[in-house]
Amino acid sequence: IDFSPGATSGDLTLVADNGAGPSTPSSLPVTVNPLVTTGINISAGTFSYTLYPNPFLHDVNLNILSRATAKISIRITDVKGIDVYASDEYYTNQSIILGTQLKAGVYMVYVGYDNNFRILKMVKME
Repeated sequence: IDFSPGATSGDLTLVADNGAGPSTPSSLPVTVNPLVTTGINISAGTFSYTLYPNPFLHDVNLNILSRATAKISIRITDVKGIDVYASDEYYTNQSIILGTQLKAGVYMVYVGYDNNFRILKMVKME
């Protein structure tokens, strides 16, 4: 869904294709609340990842909820794959603030603990 900057509503059009050809387009109006924070939420078994707000202006919150507390390794790279931040001083079940030192751009956040590993994309706005 794409909205022009400042827009809070528009139409969402869906077309299904099951290999036998596309369906007739179906549209419905969509209204977006600009006060709602966006982010990434991933649940996988006994743990979940939350990265919000995303995109962000100043900093972003990373929460990794798990049944057990474990040490986390975090590495952030820019779109060229260059490391811009790395730390292994965090733990699951705590709020982690990231991104204050980053310039505007697109970044990949590599998060690992125990045998769990995830890559999350985050965007810092100007």
